[in-house]
Amino acid sequence: VQVTSLPLAEFRKILLANADLRELEKRLSAMTVELGVDQIWVMNAAGDSIASGGFPVDASATGVNYVDREYFQMAKSGRIGRQSAVGRTTGVMGVFYSAAVFDGGRFLGVVTVKVETTRLAHMVANKNAFITDENGVVIIAGDPTYYMKVLPDGKVSRLSSEEKESRYRRREFKKISIAPADFGSTPLIHLAGS
Repeated sequence: VQVTSLPLAEFRKILLANADLRELEKRLSAMTVELGVDQIWVMNAAGDSIASGGFPVDASATGVNYVDREYFQMAKSGRIGRQSAVGRTTGVMGVFYSAAVFDGGRFLGVVTVKVETTRLAHMVANKNAFITDENGVVIIAGDPTYYMKVLPDGKVSRLSSEEKESRYRRREFKKISIAPADFGSTPLIHLAGS
């Protein structure tokens, strides 16, 4: 399977000229509301988004390639994909979930849904609470000053500069200073400065 060599605008125009794909885009937009997610898109086996729903007009995923995203690669290998990253077209941090589409064992592509982290913010009402992704990067925080900072042992430091830029749209991360605190029989984490 080969990624298209057409410029994005030209490829998108071809995709949007297809009546079936336009109908699919309408259905995907409706599904975002039904499922309570922010975006949904369908990619072909090469990772090209052939239809998308829920995106702002100026940030459509249609025609954009996602073959390098972990959620695409995980789904392609037959697993349920999950990744947190900054949206390639929206610039908004989210959690992505994906699943492959197979036909008789033949890989056809991937369907992905995105939930923006702002939708999940209610999960951390406490100002000292936060949620990190698998690389130790804070993606949801009760106190916005912790957002996009990293735990002291965060795996994000093992990523290349290009991987950091592609996933987080930044190459440098400040570390959160944390230390164990003991309050009687219940050990807690103490955030420096809190």
